[in-house]
This record gives sequence, structure tokens and C-alpha cells, in this order.
Amino acid sequence: MSTASSNEKEFDFQDEQTDATAQSRSSSLKILFVDDDEDVHLTTKHVLYDFAYQGVAPIYLHAYSAAEALEILKREKGIAVVLLDVVMETDDAGLTIIKTIRQDLGMTKTQLLLRTGQPGMASEVSAVSDYDINGYLLKSDVTVNRLHAALTTALRAYDLLCKQEATHRAIAQLMSVSSSYLGVSSLEDYTLDVMMRAAELLGTTPKGLLLSRAESSDNFYVSVTTQNLSDFRSKNLAEISDAALRERLERCLSLRKSIIDASAATLFISGALYSDVVMHLVREVEDAHADIALLEIMKNAYSAGSENIVLLADVSRMTFEDSLLGIPNRKTLVEDINRQLKQSLDSDTLTVAVVSFDGFFAANPVPAYAEWSTLLQAIAQRLKAALPQTLLTRTGTHAFGIVGDAADLNPGAFAAILAEPFKVGGKSYAPTFATGLLKIAGSQAVDGEDVLRQCEIACK
Repeated sequence: MSTASSNEKEFDFQDEQTDATAQSRSSSLKILFVDDDEDVHLTTKHVLYDFAYQGVAPIYLHAYSAAEALEILKREKGIAVVLLDVVMETDDAGLTIIKTIRQDLGMTKTQLLLRTGQPGMASEVSAVSDYDINGYLLKSDVTVNRLHAALTTALRAYDLLCKQEATHRAIAQLMSVSSSYLGVSSLEDYTLDVMMRAAELLGTTPKGLLLSRAESSDNFYVSVTTQNLSDFRSKNLAEISDAALRERLERCLSLRKSIIDASAATLFISGALYSDVVMHLVREVEDAHADIALLEIMKNAYSAGSENIVLLADVSRMTFEDSLLGIPNRKTLVEDINRQLKQSLDSDTLTVAVVSFDGFFAANPVPAYAEWSTLLQAIAQRLKAALPQTLLTRTGTHAFGIVGDAADLNPGAFAAILAEPFKVGGKSYAPTFATGLLKIAGSQAVDGEDVLRQCEIACK
């Protein structure tokens, strides 16, 4: 699939995302104050009454001992900054829990700012060099402006570390998207796999659908859905009962651009090997803008993977299907016989038949290619309709190979099937044929090609 040019706006952002984003982020922006002096808590909260980071006011948590701080850190997720006193239950209580926070709790992104009123217990040089902290503040030197600056710097560092971590996870997911098509057999399976990975990338429950153009039509329909949107499966775009969803998909197609907001990512994917598609992913994220580049990479990865599946399907058809007659070819029959030879057969009546029309076409050449191909197609269609429980293949220019039960595959059965003449190009053809039959069970054939050769010899 092709992507839009670099100077073309690729994403369209909904106006309503700002409020939703702010509400979502405020619920996870947490700062923990750890100090055994209640006046310090009250003063700190007072001087930070108007503090905000990127327009969002944090949630403040309070602990009055090192032990209480650890309990809060274990219970609360996503604490961005800890303002940590040194002297509490013991002279070094604050210092002793730093290792626990970093190693036992695994909180490597949380910014630890040591705030002490007794620098003799832990000087700035020794604290920074000996402990895994991110800042050092003397209570006597902290002004309102300095505290605001320290918290802003710490929150910015935490934010950056979170984005880096998300990016690393996303890169792993995107690498999987780029290669996961190799392990699936259909475009639908690949699409569902990508939706699962996209949900992990966006930190949400897998919930999505794929809108595709119907063959030989300008109408779009829902071709793939996750289980929780299965009610929309196979519905035309105009039939989608959810008006907001229907209008969103229509807008995406009309704009030929992806629509991103805090509620969903609706990705327009321009088609190269096949028509345009739209992948709609319901999402719950903290920052709608943070995932834009990753969504673009994922979209391109899905595009490339989808094209590869189409190409692989074409190669498979060319390898195992006869392009003129639309039935399996000789290679398919050989592989099927090989499988039968390698396993214990449930029936000793499984038979391979070759029906050859070589003699007829040699004695009665059909002058026009169109008539010749139409006659072969008519023969194939009649055999397929009369023998639905068999595997019908084309094994030669004018020959068919069939695997089925001996009761269906015998000269009398073929004579009855082919008795009625074929009308082609205003002419009537009553083709003669020769048959070669071999029961697979008990045969001395070494492989599928050997079976076919024995049948073909019997036809001569």
C-alpha cells in the first residue's frame, strides 16, 4: 500500500481530545511527600496550591514515615515524584528506603528528591554519589520558585522516561507487526493479530474493526472485527447502527486521512495492491499526541504485511492452482497422494484416477484458443459437479487427476458423466477419453509422481 506524501497532513485531530487528555493525565500525575513533620506537609501543600505541570494539577499523597511511604508506593501506581525527608523514624530512615524503592519495588522511573533539614546527616555530595536519587534540596534554602522548578524538572524527566519505555515496548510490537504475517494464513488472521498488538501498544483492550471495499463495488463493508464488535461484522457501512461510528468512518474515507482522538484511532490505509481500507481502534490513552508517530509506523507495517499476504496468496495460487481452469494443479495432487502414502489409510478403496483427453484433441484439433479453453473448462466443471466428494486437479494439457473413492472413480462412471456432448462456439463436441486407475492402499508406488505415472501409462 502506498502512504501519503510527506507534506500531506496524515492525521486529523478531533477538538474534544484536549479535555479528555487532561482528565486522563491528571488521574495519574502523583507526587508523594514523605516527612514526619506535619507542618512541612501543610506548608508544602500551601506553596504548591497553584502548581501545574503542562496544565495539569498533580495529586498529592502524604506519608509521615519511611514505612508508611513504602506502603503507599506499593499500593499506588504511577507515582512520578517523591519528596523524601532523611531523618524520620531513624536518622537515616529516608536513605534506607531508597534501595527498596529502586530495586525491590522496581521504581526506576520515579524521581526521588531528597529534602532534608539536617545536611550533616547526608550532605549533597555524598547523597548524590552514594544513593540513586535525582535531586537534593535543603529545607532552609527551598523557596517557592525553587520548589516549583525542582518539581517541574522532575516531572519532565519522569515523563520522558515513561515515553522512552513506551517507545521501546512499541518498537518491539511494531517489529512483530512487520513480520507476524509470516505466521498467519489469511488477511483476516493478520488483521486480528495486528489489532491485538495495537491494543497493547495503546494500553487498551483489543477492540476494533476493518472496513474494506467490496469486490466489484464502490461500497465499503466491515470485513474483520474483534469479538467485542462482532455485531458489525459483514455489515455495509450504511448499515452500521452506531451513528457516531458510521459518521467517523465516512469522514475518514472522505478525507482520506486518519482521525485520532482520545477515544479512538481511525486509520486510513491507502491501497496499492488492493483497495483502500480503514482500521478503527477504540483506545484509552493518557496522551493522544504521544502515539501519533507509533501509529504511523504501525499503519505502514500493517500495510506492508497485508501486501505481503496478498503476494504470498498469489504465489500460492500460482504454485498450487491451474490458472485456466481454477482448480488445483498437478503439484497439489502429488502432495496430497504423498500425504496419503505416509499415513495409515482409513479406507482401502481410496483411488487415484487420470482421465486423459489427449487422443481426442490430437485427432480433433480445436482451431481457436477460445473454443479449446472453453471446452476444457466445461469438462472440468462437469467433472467437479458430478464428483463433489473428490479432489479434481489438472495434471496435463488435456488430462485430469482425481482422488476419491473407488465407487465413484471407474470407467463406467466417467462414461456416464461425459456422455452428453458439449456445446462450444456453436459446435457440439463428444470427447473420447482414456482412464488409468490405481488404489493407493497396497500399491508399490514410492511417491505421488510414481502413482500418477502408473495411471498415465495405463491411459496409453
